[in-house]
Amino acid sequence: MMVNLPLKLAVIAALGVGANEVFPQAEGRIMPVVADFTITEIEPSDDAGWSIINGSMNKLRGCDFEKMRFTLHSGDGEVTVAYRFLEASKVRPANNATAFGPWEVQITQDQMDLAELRLETWHDCHAGYLTETVTDVQMKTGLEN
Repeated sequence: MMVNLPLKLAVIAALGVGANEVFPQAEGRIMPVVADFTITEIEPSDDAGWSIINGSMNKLRGCDFEKMRFTLHSGDGEVTVAYRFLEASKVRPANNATAFGPWEVQITQDQMDLAELRLETWHDCHAGYLTETVTDVQMKTGLEN
């Protein structure tokens, strides 16, 4: 069967566009860069509606951090949560449980208790695209605001 050149190019282009979205997410699911993201301390910030958090995570791979996004999920949908790093910039080694914080997030503990907090991170692991890792944020029990 003979396929014409414009059709071949259209199929290749469609696969290429999809690959830019699928590969980063698939790699992050199969080989995540971070895992076990846990908030161990939370306290109200001086800024109303913001909280200061500290915690721990496991950095599983030696990739360079590029960006992240917190999202709050409930039956009403998804909301992006603003954040600020209060700690100095640092390189976290791979295969290592490491502490994070203090970070400031625009969310209260009450809001965290009512919905699921999720963290998406993007890391530069190799040429071509950023690897996206999605993880649910765990809360250590017994935290008080």
